[in-house]
Amino acid sequence: HIIAACQIKVHALTAVSSRVRTGVRKAINLPITGSRRQQSVRVYTDEPEVASEVSQRPIELEAVGSTNAQLTVKTTKSEQKNILINCVDVRTQTLVQSYLLCLESERPRINQSFVTKC
Repeated sequence: HIIAACQIKVHALTAVSSRVRTGVRKAINLPITGSRRQQSVRVYTDEPEVASEVSQRPIELEAVGSTNAQLTVKTTKSEQKNILINCVDVRTQTLVQSYLLCLESERPRINQSFVTKC
């Protein structure tokens, strides 16, 4: 007897590496390739306080070619962070493309220092 039937879809993540300075906002462009029809796509991240889509509204993909999704990233401490980014079709709620954004955050350089008396 068959108890249940499952459909499993496997999606590959495209890895994107970037270096950022702690506390400094940086723009990152991610190419999204559409299918053979026009699509509206929303971008979601698992770390919205670090990485977020700039326009906050759906991105319109053409039937041919690719469109860039512009994200801004800003870290609050020096660390390495992996952020999952999913591009989802608004109408069908299906996954269009996924990225793994590998961020390496470094402290800003101190160029000058001053001696003060208290």
